[in-house]
Amino acid sequence: MKPNKKLFFDVLKRVAKHCESEGFVDHPAYGSAWEPANQLYQATLIRSDVSDFIDQLNVSFCPSSLAFEFEVNRSLNSFGINSIYGIPTDAGEWTDCWLYQPFERYILCNYGPWNPLYMDRGFKVNKRKPPKPETNKICTAFERNSTFLFEALKGNYKGRSVRVEHHEIERPN
Repeated sequence: MKPNKKLFFDVLKRVAKHCESEGFVDHPAYGSAWEPANQLYQATLIRSDVSDFIDQLNVSFCPSSLAFEFEVNRSLNSFGINSIYGIPTDAGEWTDCWLYQPFERYILCNYGPWNPLYMDRGFKVNKRKPPKPETNKICTAFERNSTFLFEALKGNYKGRSVRVEHHEIERPN
């Protein structure tokens, strides 16, 4: 297995395990794979409770920038889906359903426990180090900061560790 691929899937395995307690499971429509058009590895988890909101947690790794990104796209469940088993399993069909609905993007930042300059360090890896310590570094930073992300999704967190963006994409004619 290629080093970048191994690093991505090792991190994804730990992140998915950590997010199980928040109700996130593998997405029925999106697989975890290399995306040649975007030049990155991408995986999507979805919260199993879709009664009010549809929360999709995206995990991506861009080898050219050596950085992981963690973000949740949240949209209202205006589709009448009762469970994740009601989601179309075709990726194109599902993207067409949710993409043109207004959604909030919750982007997880990595400020660390002590940072005098208040700069987002991101979730970057060092190519000169072996993959296992880098996997641990990324996962530890995610686990430490994910509590802010999950609290923000509940509406209980306002701070700099989670950036929220509103998106509305118009359907082309």
